[in-house]
Amino acid sequence: MSKMGDHVIKLQETPAMMECGVCGGSGEYEVDVPRPQGFGRDVGYLDSEVVRCEECGGDGEVVRPCIGCGEAMSRWDEMQGSVCEDCRNEDY
Repeated sequence: MSKMGDHVIKLQETPAMMECGVCGGSGEYEVDVPRPQGFGRDVGYLDSEVVRCEECGGDGEVVRPCIGCGEAMSRWDEMQGSVCEDCRNEDY
């Protein structure tokens, strides 16, 4: 196959990615952690810690969904618009 054909196939197999909406692209976010009272402290308090984002797995990116059906889009679909090939064929 030609180089151009190989490139198009690669684009069709590679998922389109977008910034994670949960962590804002950083791959981690801060959560509140309740700390109970103890021998050295008479009241509990809220502490915070940074955790890895579960939505994106710490990568900061998630697969871009099609606005028509919600399925994952490929890089080729992303170049053609904001809907996948199936939705384009249905005249979304």
